[in-house]
Amino acid sequence: MDSVETIARYRIVPLRVTELWFRTGQSTACDLVRYFQIAGSPRGVRAVPFTTLCIDIARPTEQIFSSFLSHTRHKVRWSETRDDFAYELVLQPDRRLIAEFIMSYREFCRQKGLPISGLRRIDALLKQRKLALSVARTADGKTLVWHSYLISGNRARLLQSISLFRNYAGSGDRNMVGRANRWLHWRDMCALREVGVATYDLGGWYSGHNDQEKLRINRFKEGFGGTPTVEFGWVVGISVTGRLVAWLVRLYLSMKGAP
Repeated sequence: MDSVETIARYRIVPLRVTELWFRTGQSTACDLVRYFQIAGSPRGVRAVPFTTLCIDIARPTEQIFSSFLSHTRHKVRWSETRDDFAYELVLQPDRRLIAEFIMSYREFCRQKGLPISGLRRIDALLKQRKLALSVARTADGKTLVWHSYLISGNRARLLQSISLFRNYAGSGDRNMVGRANRWLHWRDMCALREVGVATYDLGGWYSGHNDQEKLRINRFKEGFGGTPTVEFGWVVGISVTGRLVAWLVRLYLSMKGAP
């Protein structure tokens, strides 16, 4: 995959953190370097495998769509002809749109009982012009689903997918939100393909067997086809403080039994 190195820089007091995605590189103006989704694992480094699903969207759109499972194709066709959703993809979102997205993200995390994470990364990628947002709304303007992406070279990596179905009590409305999510993925693939993106990365795939919620998410993602891809991540300390933190991370992974 021909993706360039993507750099996001932010602070987690007192650490200055640099993130490098998809390709390795050197960075000394920080305390800690975090590597994400690197194709190979270097010797002497405790790297953690990360599995994701990648879809080739450089193909003609009819080939992309035909690779979807029949259930997913049916839902997308239904939305295309009956749901009357409104679509928006913004490759360089402004602060107003970011604020709207973050408000939905906070509500989504509250409803699911999840910690709010990744906001420093969102801000850092925004400054680097590496962040894209897409949204599906009803015809009367109600927000249903958000997607956020890291755009790196010809690769788009899903960061967050926020479905607001918990705002609806009825099963019909909840099913509508589920359709909107599938439809939004499809529209994103088409729109990102038009601006030169070749690889659509669904942002992770659970390789275990016990977590039923993650297995359900797997089934949703598998509906779009794609190829399971194993990449690696690790941390490297640069300063004395950074090396201490990197050692603690490796110790934690060792205690968890990670490779």
